[in-house]
Amino acid sequence: MIDTQNNIRLQSCLYVLFLLSVLSGVLSLIGHTWPQLPVPGSIMVSTQGALALVFGGITMVSLMMRWRKIQRVTGYLLLVLGGYNIIHNLLAGPDDSGLSIFTGQPRLNYLPAICTVLLGVVVQLGMESTGRRRLAMAVGIFGVLSLIHISEPTRPRL
Repeated sequence: MIDTQNNIRLQSCLYVLFLLSVLSGVLSLIGHTWPQLPVPGSIMVSTQGALALVFGGITMVSLMMRWRKIQRVTGYLLLVLGGYNIIHNLLAGPDDSGLSIFTGQPRLNYLPAICTVLLGVVVQLGMESTGRRRLAMAVGIFGVLSLIHISEPTRPRL
């Protein structure tokens, strides 16, 4: 049986983590919108990275709070954001500068874009039934394995 006090501690830590994710994304967006404001450079990410942080944090909080409508909306936004970056990276090729056609700033690389798409897929699948939870776990395992494969440095063949 789960100890209630430990369960509350875990949930509190997760809420703080997700809300700090949203806060860092919002501060980064503010820093890009108004560059004269003194936003620390250590939390600055690209505009699309900041959007992914904001949407991902809101999505995770809505999952914990069981806010279905917010889950759906942020899930779609994550799918659109990640899908756009993956498609743009594929079409641009290796010679492209890596700038977004919307913002003119660097876009997401493959790894964060895949993570945003996978989170959007899991949120859209939902976790109401055992089968959907198993499917979400399978998507997560597939995502972890593909991220390990993609992030593995290429080795020269002998």
